[in-house]
Amino acid sequence: MSPEYDGEQGGARDGERRGQDLRLLEALLFAAAEPLDEAALAARLGLEGDSLLVASLLAELAETYRNRGINLVRVAGGWTFRTARDLAPRLMLERIVARKLSRAAVETLAIVAYHQPVTRGEIEEIRGVALSRGILDTLMEGGWVRPKGHRASPGRPRRGSRRRSSSFISASIRSATCLVSAS
Repeated sequence: MSPEYDGEQGGARDGERRGQDLRLLEALLFAAAEPLDEAALAARLGLEGDSLLVASLLAELAETYRNRGINLVRVAGGWTFRTARDLAPRLMLERIVARKLSRAAVETLAIVAYHQPVTRGEIEEIRGVALSRGILDTLMEGGWVRPKGHRASPGRPRRGSRRRSSSFISASIRSATCLVSAS
């Protein structure tokens, strides 16, 4: 017994049956964990073999949700509800994740706080082990430390001419040693 809506049984009853089928179709699609194909929907609605009616119900439901926060879309050979594309950026959530610092990072932070400004080499000398790049990156990313500048070391040539102002010359001195200080 296929519940076709041809109007022979009476318009009110057909409209009621179509409304119930739409409600059931909507509930099936909301409850489904993955897209449902038309054959599976027809089987659940008791409309096996009536693909035109199922397609008609899906089209009506898609039109109902066209301008809403969710849309009925065809994905991977099946039908599912998805968030409207224009709302996706407004639904993004950013969470602040508190991470504990490693023991090496805490030691490095303590050294920087006590000896600031301090170079990477001085931190390694105090700790007695090589400082991995990730430790300073983690501390800088978290806003705990920041680069302060470069330490002028003896024997490094100055770049620039004597005719330029002394402020420009001191600004153009570059060294391989970077100072780090607490923020």
